[in-house]
Amino acid sequence: MNAEQLLGYFDRISEAPGAIPRLRRFILDLAVRGKLVAQDTSDEPASELIERIEAHKARLAGRGRLKVPKRCARLNGGQTSSKLRRGWQTATIADLLVEIQTGPFGSSLHQSDYQKDGVPVVNPASVQGERIIPIPGMAVGPQTLERLSTFKLRAGDIVMARRGEMGRCAVVSQREDGWLCGTGSLILRVFPQISSHFLVMLIGSPVFRHYLTGAAVGTTMQNLNQSILLNASIDVPPLAEQRRIVTKVHEVMALCDRLEAAQTERERRRKQVALSSLQRLNRSSAEADLRQHVRFHLQLLPRVTNHPECIKELRQTILNLAIRGLLRANEAKDRCAEVGGAASADEHRPFAIPQNWTWSRLNELGHFRGGGTPSKSRDEFWGGRIPWVSPKDMKRDYVDSAQMTISDLAVANSAVTIIEPGSILFVVRGMILSHSFPVAIARVPLTINQDMKALTLRDPECGEFVLRALKALKPRMLARVQRSTHGTCRIEGPDYSNFLIPIPPLAEQHRIVAKVDELMGLCNKLESQLATAESESQRLLEAVLHRALAVA
Repeated sequence: MNAEQLLGYFDRISEAPGAIPRLRRFILDLAVRGKLVAQDTSDEPASELIERIEAHKARLAGRGRLKVPKRCARLNGGQTSSKLRRGWQTATIADLLVEIQTGPFGSSLHQSDYQKDGVPVVNPASVQGERIIPIPGMAVGPQTLERLSTFKLRAGDIVMARRGEMGRCAVVSQREDGWLCGTGSLILRVFPQISSHFLVMLIGSPVFRHYLTGAAVGTTMQNLNQSILLNASIDVPPLAEQRRIVTKVHEVMALCDRLEAAQTERERRRKQVALSSLQRLNRSSAEADLRQHVRFHLQLLPRVTNHPECIKELRQTILNLAIRGLLRANEAKDRCAEVGGAASADEHRPFAIPQNWTWSRLNELGHFRGGGTPSKSRDEFWGGRIPWVSPKDMKRDYVDSAQMTISDLAVANSAVTIIEPGSILFVVRGMILSHSFPVAIARVPLTINQDMKALTLRDPECGEFVLRALKALKPRMLARVQRSTHGTCRIEGPDYSNFLIPIPPLAEQHRIVAKVDELMGLCNKLESQLATAESESQRLLEAVLHRALAVA
């Protein structure tokens, strides 16, 4: 399988996670192992190329112009093969360089030397995707450039980051000729008999990056070990083949760029269509229109997205419609909801609801209970039969167990109390409140810790609707979250006890819950379909790459 055949599969494998970056790495891997282009028997062997470089090095050394340290023992950089391809030769990185130079250290180039305009300084952040990108505000004036003239880059040099992500490097073009190599970068000056572009591809290949990363030093910031780089053993192809490899890689990478751009545009349009469909759902007021829009959206979604985030948005939209009375036809014969102490007529209502619904504060639906932590020093308090629920157990809608349990003795001798089944559980303290509001229904008698509250309802039959209403109103509840000086998130008592939720008649609650569950079941099917499609794309990608590697 050649590169064109490999790319011909792309439309079928592009849905796999990270398909294009994976393809780019694979192309580089094939290139540096000589499996991307055909060989030509008329090419001058790399062994003769290396001999000419050695002779050139000897002349430079005699004139004191060679600035590469003496070679130490060769280290296998992971790129050499047990069986060399015809015309290739094993060498080290040092064998191919006239000079290697570290950029000026902080004592030579001060922060005060930088200015907005002037000659750009190439630091590690400037090396992006085998290109050199000037960083705004990182330039020097004529005097600083003259003082550091020995660090000026020349066209054809390789500038390499020696800090951070290992293997980042780029060839200096005519545009960057005369720019300044900055702190944290290396200048690799290559012999004319070697393609700088090929060497950049080799250093940036997956196997060589892995080798450099394993040899890097530093804990908070990786630093390149220069000796490890110079003495890495590599396989060098004939110069003519190097040039063919570079041409083919650039051609294939340009195609990857186009595929990536097309994929980005396709995803943008998919999301736009999905968003427009969700907006139509949210604007629907008539039951007939709503049914039509929901049906359209559910049929459309598998074709317009390969991201679960859109299904997550659909779930929230379904809940939002449900608590506005837009998910089921309101039955006029249903009695008005009867909840004592409903919100006053002049109090701000978050949105409109049907006439026979009512607004209620949470504290009007039942009574709250808190929790606590039995003494950890009393072994007899722990490992009993009673679930002790904490925020980490709140990952499901119905709670009947917990990671930790306590004994009856703990209940009798601590602040915890038994929470009745059917109570609404929710988190009121913890970092999870920075992005989520966990809420669930207790299925069994249980206890909770001090980071949670339980609402035991006067009418347990309302529990299922209250659960879904609180999930729908999550953004409004999170807006009430406060942060302490050390960053802990919490919801204060008045903020959750006075929280308003809409309450429909009980019969309407049951119909809404049934419809929400029906639509959530369809969302589950869509998620399963997306997961299956993603898995199939991943398997196809693996099979195609394996075949390409086996045949190359």
